[in-house]
Amino acid sequence: MLQVDLEIQVPNMAAQWMMGNLSTLLADLGDRWPACARDLTDEIAVGLFLSQSMYNLHTASVAEGLRLEAYAEMARAFEQVDFVIAATNPGPAFAADAATSSPTSSFIDSVKASRAAQIGFRGVMGTVRLAGAAFPRLPAALLEQVSERFPDLVRMGALTIISNIYGNPAVSIPSGQIDGLPVGMQVLARHHADELLFDVALAVERNNPWPLVATPQPTSAPAR
Repeated sequence: MLQVDLEIQVPNMAAQWMMGNLSTLLADLGDRWPACARDLTDEIAVGLFLSQSMYNLHTASVAEGLRLEAYAEMARAFEQVDFVIAATNPGPAFAADAATSSPTSSFIDSVKASRAAQIGFRGVMGTVRLAGAAFPRLPAALLEQVSERFPDLVRMGALTIISNIYGNPAVSIPSGQIDGLPVGMQVLARHHADELLFDVALAVERNNPWPLVATPQPTSAPAR
């Protein structure tokens, strides 16, 4: 197998992807939303309020333009190579009990900091929703600014969403640890080449098998 360096510039459309997908959750909640907001996790509730205010027909058209751009870029890449290998995630693994992937205080943390902050956020989103009716391009512009200001909202998953958008098969292969945290190697292939990815993953596993169970960590004895 010949390895080559290939620069692939795909747009990060994690925000648009997330907001579009939340429409299915809104359908499930039905008439219970938004009265049920406090029954949901803060992250889901914030996402729904953001989506309601910022996802309109113009935002969808921006997302479609990004999708076509990503599709063309991936097609160009697979004209030159059989596999694309990248990190599964662009950032380090986060704690199992973490609400978000951000290692520091995030946008969502600031929103859920207090009841007053949550009420203020809902008020701002309501204003954006009304303004968006008069200025349809406003939500998409605000979404772009939010993504730049709070990258933790769109960083995790930025390298895996492309497989969903482009529709090509991909596999994440355990490839070691950094500072005791697991790292995944994502391998992407052409359309309908799923069996080749199974072969690649099997070859890696045979050369460097990974544990099938978690290793328990020693705990200190309770004080008496």
